[in-house]
Amino acid sequence: MAAARRLRLAGLATALLAGAGCTQLDPPGGAQASPGDEAPAPAFAGRIGRTLAESTPDWPARPSPPEGAPNVLVWLLDDAGFAHLEPYGGLTRTPNIQRLAEQGLIYVNFHSVPLCSPARAALLTGRNHHAVAMGSHIMSPAGFPGYHGRVPASAASFARILRDQGYATYALGKWDQTPVTEASVAGPFGNWPSGQGFERFYGFVGAEAHHFSPSLWSDHSPVSPGAGDPDYFLTADLADKAIEFIGGLRANNPRRPFLLYWATGAVHAPHHAPAEDIERYAGAFDQGWDEARRQILKRQIALGIVPENARLSPKRGGVADWDSLSAAERRLYARQMEAFAGQLEQADRAFGRMLDFLDRLGELDNTLVIVASDNGASAEGGMAGLHNEAVVFNGVRSDFASNNRFLDDWGGPNTVNHFHAGWAAAGNTPFPYYKHHVDGGGIRAPLVISWPDGIRARGVRRQYHHIIDLAPSILEAAEVDAPDEVDGVAQQPLDGVSMAYSYHAPEAPSKRRLQYYEIWGNRGIYKDGWKAATIHNEIMPWQTPVPGDLDADVWRLHNLTEDFAESRDLAAERPDKLRELQAAWEEQARKYGVFPLDPDRRRRFVAQMNRSGRSEPVISYAPEGAYRVPEALSPPIKNRSFRIRVVIEAPADQPLQGVILTSGGITGGYALYLDGGYPVYAYNLYNERRFYVRGERPILPGPAELEFRFRKRKEGNGGTGELLLNGELIGSAEIPETVRNSFSIEDGFDIGRDEGSPVTPEYQPPFPFTGAIQDVTFDLSDAP
Repeated sequence: MAAARRLRLAGLATALLAGAGCTQLDPPGGAQASPGDEAPAPAFAGRIGRTLAESTPDWPARPSPPEGAPNVLVWLLDDAGFAHLEPYGGLTRTPNIQRLAEQGLIYVNFHSVPLCSPARAALLTGRNHHAVAMGSHIMSPAGFPGYHGRVPASAASFARILRDQGYATYALGKWDQTPVTEASVAGPFGNWPSGQGFERFYGFVGAEAHHFSPSLWSDHSPVSPGAGDPDYFLTADLADKAIEFIGGLRANNPRRPFLLYWATGAVHAPHHAPAEDIERYAGAFDQGWDEARRQILKRQIALGIVPENARLSPKRGGVADWDSLSAAERRLYARQMEAFAGQLEQADRAFGRMLDFLDRLGELDNTLVIVASDNGASAEGGMAGLHNEAVVFNGVRSDFASNNRFLDDWGGPNTVNHFHAGWAAAGNTPFPYYKHHVDGGGIRAPLVISWPDGIRARGVRRQYHHIIDLAPSILEAAEVDAPDEVDGVAQQPLDGVSMAYSYHAPEAPSKRRLQYYEIWGNRGIYKDGWKAATIHNEIMPWQTPVPGDLDADVWRLHNLTEDFAESRDLAAERPDKLRELQAAWEEQARKYGVFPLDPDRRRRFVAQMNRSGRSEPVISYAPEGAYRVPEALSPPIKNRSFRIRVVIEAPADQPLQGVILTSGGITGGYALYLDGGYPVYAYNLYNERRFYVRGERPILPGPAELEFRFRKRKEGNGGTGELLLNGELIGSAEIPETVRNSFSIEDGFDIGRDEGSPVTPEYQPPFPFTGAIQDVTFDLSDAP
C-alpha cells in the first residue's frame, strides 16, 4: 500500500513539474514507474540538477506581438448615415473625426450589413453574417444554421486572435450579439465579450441604452453608474473608462499594445444629449430635411466625396416635403434633429478626449484608428418620430400629437426618442433607402482610417469594400496571421480581404469584386461595379412586416461606376445583367447559409420576448442576487391574470420605503414599491399613461404579507389591480390597457431595488427597499 501511494504521489509530482516546464524526477524511495507509464518529456531549454547551483531556469514564453506593433482603436458608431459626419458633408460638427480624416483616409465606397447585430458579428469575425449564425438581429433569431445567433467557435474574432498574440483587448459600449436569454449574471458567457476575445468589458448588453441612467455591466457584474447622479452621461463615461483602461495598462506595462473596441450607443435611439449640447443646435435645422439634403450634396461635391454629376435619389417611403408641414410639425421635427446632432457632437467630443490622451502618451501616431458606422441612418422613427422607441416593439405608433407633448423634454431623460424618417433620408444623402434596406442608404456607411506611422498617404479612397474587410486589415497591420485552429477548432476562412493595398494606391482596382446582402428577405448583390437589390414587399422600417411572395419582389439594377447615388434603375434596360446578378446572389446565398428566407421579423421578435425561460405556474425568488434579470427570463405576466405574493419584515427603527420589485422602466413596465410605508403598484403604459393601485393604509413594523392581484378582462388586455395586506383588501384600481409584447429592451427585472430607469417618476433609482424581503412568489395560474 505504501509503495502504491508513493507511486501515485510521484505521478502527481511529475504532472505538476511538467506543468511548470520541468523534467521528471525519480519517485521517492527509488520506486520506478513502468516504461509504459512514462509521460513524454516536456519542452525545456534549461537543465535541472540536484541543487539550484546545478540548475538553469527557463521561464515559459508568453506570446508577444512584433516589435512596434500598433495599438488598434475602433470607434463603431451606431446608425450614423453616410452623410452625418463632417468629413462626408454632414451638418453636425465632428471636429475630432475631421482631424482624423485630414491625417488619414476617407472611404466613400464602404458598405456594411444594414442591421446592428449582424454588422457587428461580421466586423469582429471577418466573415459574412449568415456564416456566423447572425442572419437576423439577436432579438429575432431562428433555429437555422444562419440565424440562431451563436457565433461558432470556428469563427474566432480578431480580438481573440490579437489577444492570443499578446495584445490587451478591451470592449466598451454596445454589445449586441448576446442572446437575450443569456444576458444575465447566470451566463453562459461564450457570447459575451469575454467569450469573444476581450479581456475587459464595460458597457451594455443589448440594442440600446438610456444615456442618463443606463443598465451597464463591468465584465460580468451589473453596475448602475448613473444612479443618483444628475450630471451622468453614458458616452462621457465610456470615454472615461477607455482612458482608465489604457492608463492602467500603461502604468503596469508600457510596451504591450492594445485593441480598444469603442462601440457607442450614439447615434442609435434614444437620441439623448446633455441640454447644452442640444441647445447649441437651436434653429440649425429649421430649413428642414429637403434643404439639408441639397446643402449636404453641395458640400459632398465640393469635398470630392461624390462625383460632380451625382444627383439626389428620391426620398423613399412617402416622406413628406418639408414645405408641406405645419409650423408646429416643423418645430417638433427640427427639435428632433437638434437632439440627434447634440448627441453626435457630444460623442465626437468624448472621442477627442481619448485621442488627446493617446497623444499625451506619445502613442497616437502608432495607433491604427478606425471610425465606422454599423449601417446607414435609421428611419425607424417613421412619419412623426418617436418619443418612446419601445412602442414599435409592441406594434404601436406615436403620432404628431403624442410626440408634441414631449417637445420641451425631447432628447432629455424623460424621452426615449427617435427622429422622423425625413432626417434619415438627409443622413443618407445622396442615397435612397434606410437601415434595414440593402439599397444605398441602408448599407453605405462612413469609414475613416488613420495611422500616421503606418499610412503616410492621405485623401479619398473609392475602392469597393465591406465591413468584413476590416478584420483582415487590422490583422495585417498587427502583422498577425489568422490561425488555422483556435483551441483545437479548425477555423472558417476569412471572407474579408485586407484593405491595406488601397492605403497608398488610390487608383488601385478594388480587390473585393463580389458581395451579397440579405436581411429579413431584403436581398442584394454587388458584382464588378454593378448592383442589384430588392426590398421585400417594399416594407419601410417603420411599417409592420407583411409576409408575401418573395418571388414577386421587384429587383432594381444600378451601374455604380456611372451612377454613384443609385438614382437610376436600369432593370428594364438591362434584364440580362439583372438575371446575371440574381443568379450570382442565389449562388452566394447557398454558399453562406442564407436559406431559408423568413421576412417576418416581428413574429420572431414577439416569440423571443415572450418565450420566458420561466414557464412554471408558480415562480418563487429569494431576493439575494435577484436583479438585472432579462425581461425574457422574468415572470411572463403579460396578457394574463396573475398574483404576486411578498413576505417582508418591516423595521421599527426607520421609515419603510423602496422598491420591492420592478420590471421595465421609462419605456414601459410595472413596479411594486412602498412610499412612506404605503404600498403602491405602478403600471407604465409606453411613457404615455401611468396607472396606480394605492394601498389605503401603511405597513406597520414587523412581519407582513403583501399581495398584488391582476384580474384580466375577457376582452382586451386590461383589467383590475388589487392590493392586499395580510389577506385584507387595501386598494383597487382599473388598469385599462397593458403593454403587449415588451416593456424594455434594456431595463430588466429587479427585486429589492430598481437597477435602471424608473417605471414612475414618483421615485428615483435605485430606491432600495429599507425592510427585509424574505420571499417573492408569482402565481401565473390565471386564478387570482
